[in-house]
Parts: sequence; structure tokens; C-alpha cells
Amino acid sequence: MSTEPTKPAAVNPLAKFFRTPAIYVTLPSGGQYWPEGALELPENGEIPIFPLTNRDEITLRTPDALMNGQGVVDVIHSCVPAIKDAWQMPSIDVDSTLIAIRIASYGHSMEFDSKCHKCKAEHTYALDLRHMMSNIRCPDYEQLLDLEKVKIKFKPQNYLHTSHIGKVGFEIQKLQNNCLFILRKFYISIRKLLIFLVFLNNKRKNIFFKSSTTYFIFTTINQVTLFSSTLLI
Repeated sequence: MSTEPTKPAAVNPLAKFFRTPAIYVTLPSGGQYWPEGALELPENGEIPIFPLTNRDEITLRTPDALMNGQGVVDVIHSCVPAIKDAWQMPSIDVDSTLIAIRIASYGHSMEFDSKCHKCKAEHTYALDLRHMMSNIRCPDYEQLLDLEKVKIKFKPQNYLHTSHIGKVGFEIQKLQNNCLFILRKFYISIRKLLIFLVFLNNKRKNIFFKSSTTYFIFTTINQVTLFSSTLLI
């Protein structure tokens, strides 16, 4: 049997530059409502939060990645290794997780500017994000809503469903804006046509319309103008 001493394991010289957890937080859900395998919850219930990397900051500045939710999921996976599938995380844990990542990266104080509409004075305020995190509470989803003979049980939506609802709402809003734009162009065209017909009628000495018809056309012009102006709001 060899009696040679074992060599110590090689130490990575870059180990001191690795990311380390900046804070530890407790999720509002306490680990409940998570599907199996989506979260590795420590025994003490506190998960480590790492600061943002340069790649994470670039991801948060990509509009498409934020719109479809993939950017937020990638950042959560990078900064919270305990979360294995951020798509399945309950919606009640999303805000607290993102706030914790912000605290771990830039500190608990978040400054923002405000300008008075009357005196035009500008002020800078600081918001304590720790206070916001402490105010996030998990509702009691075990309590049933009893409506006569029907009992309704609630559960939190996961981030996948929340992100999908946000995308659908954005598409509906875009479709509404396109429809309003088309309607506005249509009514403006009708208004121009009516004004031209009245002008042509006056030049031809009421050949086309009688005075009552001209009054009706002018009333219609005013109504069309009022309706088209509301489309701009």
C-alpha cells in the first residue's frame, strides 16, 4: 500500500472573481404552488440572489425579449439558480424576485425624479425597495368562495400565463389603434367630399342641392368632424 501523501485539490485562481450571493430572501409563497422540479428550496426557506451580469443588463434592454417574457426568465435563471423553471413560478413570487435582483445589483435604495406641473420644480426621491418587498403578501388561496351551491377554489397564475395575457393585451391594443386610424382616415375623406360637394353646389347656383339639403350636409360635416376628433384621443 502506498503511503504517499495525497495532493490537495487545485484551487481555481479565478475563484475570488466568481459571483457570490448578495442577499437571501424568502418567497411570498413560501415555496407553495410551485410544480415539482421548478424550485430547489433550501431547508431554511431562503433562496440566494446573485447580482446582474453585463449579459443580464443587455438582456433587460432588449425590447423583444421583454415583450415575450424570455428576457425576464433568462435573468431570473441567471441571478436565482434555485429557480429551475421561471416560467412555472407563481405570479405572486415574480415581483419580489425581480425586486430582490434589483437590490442585489444596485442596493436597496432606488432614486427617481419628479417634476411639479405647476411650478416646474424638479426633485429627486429615494425609495426603499426593502419596504416594498416586505409589503408583498401571499393571499390565502385555500379559502373557498361559496356562491350558493357553487364553491370556487383559486390558485395563482404562473408567469407563463401572465406573460401570454400581456402579449394578447398588447396585440388587441395594437389592433384597436390600427382600426381607429383607418376609421379616422375614412371619416376625414367623407368630410372632404361633402365640403367639395357643397362648394360645387354653391358655384352652380344650387343645381344639385336645395337649401335644406345644404343645411343637412353641413350638419353631417360637423358631426363627422366631432367624431373624427374623438378618434385622436
